[in-house]
Amino acid sequence: MKTLHFEGHSDDTFGEYNVTNEDHDNCANGKPIWFLVKAGDDELFVVGQYCPFDATGWMIGVAKSDEDDEAPMPDWPMRFERSSRGYSPRLVIEAPDDVKVFHYTKKV
Repeated sequence: MKTLHFEGHSDDTFGEYNVTNEDHDNCANGKPIWFLVKAGDDELFVVGQYCPFDATGWMIGVAKSDEDDEAPMPDWPMRFERSSRGYSPRLVIEAPDDVKVFHYTKKV
């Protein structure tokens, strides 16, 4: 198993900083930053967005990448904890050893 740590830094950089060091800087444009996390046939999206309006820090979420509403999420243990920056959460995912993390930008 590999332990992934997704968290944000400042108001513009979000990514995985424990195993892959895959991150993205959105130049503080306020748009969400998406990653595809894949291991074997299982995959999910992790998204981070710097909080708008009166909130501060990062919001982090997960979603399955399969369009089938009944398809299950990967059965990987996940939890939130305080990030290394202290002002935002960290998403911790225990993923299989063959996990890969990709910055994801959907072409619209």
